[in-house]
Amino acid sequence: GQIQPQGIQTRGINYFMNYQLEDLTHDDIRRASTNYLRACLKEDIDPNLDDMINYELYIREHRRPIN
Repeated sequence: GQIQPQGIQTRGINYFMNYQLEDLTHDDIRRASTNYLRACLKEDIDPNLDDMINYELYIREHRRPIN
C-alpha cells in the first residue's frame, strides 16, 4: 500500500515524516530517503521489512556512480 503521513516533527530545517511502517511496499522503500530508511531500522518492524530495507541500503551503498 501507499505510505500514509501521520505527522510532521520539525527540528530546525530537518523534518521527519512519521509513516505507518507495516504498509511499506518495495516501491515505497526504493523511493524513500536513505535517512528515513535508517530511521525505520531503529523501530520494531517486521523481519521481512527489515530485510528489504537493509537490502535497499546495501544496493545504494554499493551502486557504481555514473560518470
